[in-house]
Order: sequence, then C-alpha cells, then structure tokens
Amino acid sequence: MKIIKLWLLRHGECEGGQILRGKVDVALSDAGQAQMSRAASRIEPSVDRVFSSSLQRCANWSQGYAKEKSLECQLVEGLEEIDFGVWDGQSFEQLYQDYDEQMQAYWCDPWDEQHTPENGESLLSFQQRVLLALEPVINEVAQIEPDTNISANMSSNTHVNHSGETEAFVPSALIVTHGGVIKALLAHVLSTGQTASMFSHFKLPYAALLSLDVYVEGDDIDNCQFCLNWPEI
Repeated sequence: MKIIKLWLLRHGECEGGQILRGKVDVALSDAGQAQMSRAASRIEPSVDRVFSSSLQRCANWSQGYAKEKSLECQLVEGLEEIDFGVWDGQSFEQLYQDYDEQMQAYWCDPWDEQHTPENGESLLSFQQRVLLALEPVINEVAQIEPDTNISANMSSNTHVNHSGETEAFVPSALIVTHGGVIKALLAHVLSTGQTASMFSHFKLPYAALLSLDVYVEGDDIDNCQFCLNWPEI
C-alpha cells in the first residue's frame, strides 16, 4: 500500500454575477484569481503535479500556477462541474421565476433523477463520472518517485523538507476543480450515501482548500482508503 496526498482547491469568484454555473464556461474575476493564489500559498510542501478541470475558471489559473512552479498541468474533462442542462448559466432570479417548483424539489433531493433539469446530468451519473476521472489521477500520482537529486546516502523514499529535515516522501498533487466535484468526492470519502445534505446544506466557499491522504492499493478507487484533512487555513 502506498500513501499519496491530494490537495483539492475550488475555483475562486467568477465573472457573470449570480448565475447557476455548471458547464457554462465563465472566467475568474480578478478577485477570484487572488483568492486562489492566497489559498495555494498555504500548500506545504509544494506539490508534484497539477490536475485541473478543463473549464477556464479552473484551467487558466492552474496553467499559470503550474508554469510558475515548473510543474506539469493536466486538464481533465471528467473534473468539470455538473451539467445543469437548460438551467445552466441562467440567473437564479430567472430560474426561480421559471422553475420554482422543480428547483425546490431538486435542492431537497438532488439524487432523485426525476428532479434532474432537462438535458442535465443526474447527480448519480455526475458522481460516477468524477470518481472515474479521479482513478487515473490517483494512479499517476502514486507512480511519482522522489527527486533523483537527493543525496546518495538517503533512502529512495525520503526527501528533505524546507526546514532541512529528512522525512518520508509522499507524492502529491493539486486538483483544481469545482464545488460540486469536491462535494461528490466527499460524499464518497465520507460514505454519506445519497443524502441531500452534502450538496444543499454544506457550504464550500470560493477557493476552499482541503486535502486528502489516500492509501492506494491496486488500480480501483474503491480499494483506496481516504483520510480527510479539513480545513486548511
């Protein structure tokens, strides 16, 4: 069994005002970019890889961060936000005017496929898509080896931290994604089942940062054990 660390970072504030953001591709505001940079500055030690949703509110910042840190950044479509179908990109004011009853039903029980908006993605399909996308990420990170420039008398599973102390090498990655993706992953990690509370009662602020210790055994995410480290402040 191997241990890896995954840092999960939600994107920051976006342009476009109070709209329902799913697959709609909107840019970060200047404030949102600053929020993400402040959050990322709390990551210690630095990560070995960057993975990001391919939507621009995640991808643009991630590519810039990876370039600054001389890291590889991989865009992953499976880490995009849920598709809200005909609701996607509309203002909340308009949505509650046009779909009030269905909106109320959706937030009360988003797992019920009858409440899924027209042309939208069911929550179960969304969670399955997120977990499927995460498997190769976990497996790739698990294959990362320590820097070959370490001292010859140091074992291959150790590295030197910023304080000059030798400690066990734990490969790590930053995953930049969306609130819904993080909640879908947490629902799996915490084994909450199909409860509405994770999605309707758990507030995840812009640029929220948390981390997972993942105990990897085999190639299947169901064989992994997760330890949630929350919050990172």
